[in-house]
Amino acid sequence: MNLRGIGDWLAARGWSWGTVAEALAGLLALGMAYPVVGRVYAVIEKRRDFPGDIEWMEGATLVTAQRLVEGLPIYGEPAADYIPFIYPPGFAWLVSKLGVDYATGRTLSAVCIVVAAAALVYGARRLGTGWFAAFATAGLLAATYDDTGTFFDLVRTDSLALALLGWSLVLGDGPTRAHTVASGLCLALAFTTKQHVALFGLPIGLWHWRVHGWRRAGTFALASAVPALLFSGAMIVATEGRYFTWIARLASSHGMVIDRLVPGAQVECWSALPWTTTAALALPLWMVRKRYWTGVSITALLVVSLMRGHTGGYLNVLMPLLWVQCLLPSVAAAAIGTPLARTGASLFVALQMWAVSEEDLGRFVPSPAEAERVEALVEELRALPDPILIPHAPWYAHLAGKKGSFALITLWDIDHKGGAYRSFVDHVEGEMARGYWLTAVVPDDKLGHDFTEHFRKAHTLKTRPVPTKTGWPIRLRSVWTFRESGAAR
Repeated sequence: MNLRGIGDWLAARGWSWGTVAEALAGLLALGMAYPVVGRVYAVIEKRRDFPGDIEWMEGATLVTAQRLVEGLPIYGEPAADYIPFIYPPGFAWLVSKLGVDYATGRTLSAVCIVVAAAALVYGARRLGTGWFAAFATAGLLAATYDDTGTFFDLVRTDSLALALLGWSLVLGDGPTRAHTVASGLCLALAFTTKQHVALFGLPIGLWHWRVHGWRRAGTFALASAVPALLFSGAMIVATEGRYFTWIARLASSHGMVIDRLVPGAQVECWSALPWTTTAALALPLWMVRKRYWTGVSITALLVVSLMRGHTGGYLNVLMPLLWVQCLLPSVAAAAIGTPLARTGASLFVALQMWAVSEEDLGRFVPSPAEAERVEALVEELRALPDPILIPHAPWYAHLAGKKGSFALITLWDIDHKGGAYRSFVDHVEGEMARGYWLTAVVPDDKLGHDFTEHFRKAHTLKTRPVPTKTGWPIRLRSVWTFRESGAAR
């Protein structure tokens, strides 16, 4: 059979040389994505049951969930044993219902990142991408695992927020009112996990206003803003106004790190997916023909830049923009609308997968020996006097049956000039001076807040330090005791 005959055979079945090339390119992209996804899955599986902090805020999140189990306030006044996070409670609440331990929290986050990837597949399909290439789009998300600080599977709220936000975005430009309502509800739920996702309501609402009119925009506003406002109002009433202080007022007192704001966040996100992002930006036609995704992209860029520039903003805050970048090859191809465009998009996805195919993720996996050392550390803590000042890893104190202390990250959140609870920092220093904590377990003598004036180093921990694998590097090394054991408590 000659080429013309093959072409006729394809045409009889509704195919063409272009659709065949598109399918083959999609299959190539999927094949290149498979080992990347498999490698990330292997890391997630190995980390799930690790009995300690892979990232230092994991334990503090479990402390919050445990307080919910015990019926204790999580947005009260700051106290020596607990300072609230500046995040909404959605993730901690789910963990409190499913089981307060590392494995449960990590499994929840891993499931949520799969849900976020499924939203990418759905979005790509709605944009006309073939099945092979659509699943390869989800592979792009796996390729950003390292670039996000490996936060996909941690006991943190990020993956849950991304899953809900992702589905809100891919449903947001749907043709029916049901799509609009579902998009709004997903965004409202995302708002219970991270407050800044509310800003994504702007491009969705404006797009509905422009394309469908004010009635559809009003439907979206009712589905998203009303539940979010009711939730916030209930939380504010239940906490006597403190919820608003923790979620909104405190963040406004924080500063900005300019080189992370610009050009830091933009360069980091581009360098995570340089091939596909450059290819999409080189075809700006989609910015005119796919204005919904143009608005979403601009919003993601602004939100992520602000969050990365925000004091304490780590790589995890890049996740929303990276998620949007994963969909850009499909958006750009849909703007042109030909099999050749979709073939080219798939080839760039395959090239991007090849570029990350040799990345080593082993450094993010704790060893079995490190797991044993965490258990040995907890046993050491059991023998220490209660309460223990252990702000770098407060959940370890709980595991050892001790009262424990606030998380250092939450103390940092309130230690800003003009902050609502700035005066509590002085209270912490006063508690150190009067001997509220008899013992401290810390990495070094750099805690600050007059720590070394009131505590002396007693000995080095018997257990070899177990380092965190991502985020702020923490290695608990030594035990310190209060200098005046007879002080009033």
